[in-house]
Amino acid sequence: MNGINLAKTNDLLSDVGSLVLERKQIVAANLPVDAVDSKIKDLFRKITDMVNQDEVKLSSIESTGELSTQKLREIESELLDQSKQLDRLQSMYNEEIGLVYKPMNKISTLAKKALETPNEFSRSNSELGNGELLQLHERILNNQDAQLDSLAELLGRQKKIGEMISNELDVQIEILDDVDNAVENTDARMRRANNGLDNFLQASNEESKVCYLIGILSIILFVVIVLSRI
Repeated sequence: MNGINLAKTNDLLSDVGSLVLERKQIVAANLPVDAVDSKIKDLFRKITDMVNQDEVKLSSIESTGELSTQKLREIESELLDQSKQLDRLQSMYNEEIGLVYKPMNKISTLAKKALETPNEFSRSNSELGNGELLQLHERILNNQDAQLDSLAELLGRQKKIGEMISNELDVQIEILDDVDNAVENTDARMRRANNGLDNFLQASNEESKVCYLIGILSIILFVVIVLSRI
């Protein structure tokens, strides 16, 4: 919208709110918080830069008359809410880490306009705070729901992969069983062939002995006949 990143800033505010709550849980579990602190500080810098840039862009739009007065009021109100929400989150975070937070002074233009237009901006602090907290809580819950949906989708894919691996293992087991049966059958045939060969060799040896004996007897008989004629 005219270069103003209201939706993106709201998403980042929701993200940093989730991280601040997550940090509390990490601290309660006595786990290291260096990584989440780095992410929180980086998001705070990005959000601060975006809010400041959006204020500059809004001033430029006001000077060109590109948007209606009502639309400008809506954007100004949203930017002011984002600024207050950012200050509240930074204060909450700094209380967690033991620092005293001083709200930034760069939204002075919007603050002045809020004072100049009481009908638009002069709600009680408690009502504004409660509404913003409810919006933040809703965005955090929506963000967590989206993360849970992504996690459920990831787990579903992993389950399908596990089922595919299980099916493939079943197929491989069946193949191994077939190979094992084929090896056993081949071994049995080899044993039968070896036994047949042993029997053949044994029979051949017996026949050779009979032939050898017949040959000796034939020679002896031939010698006897020859000697009898002499």
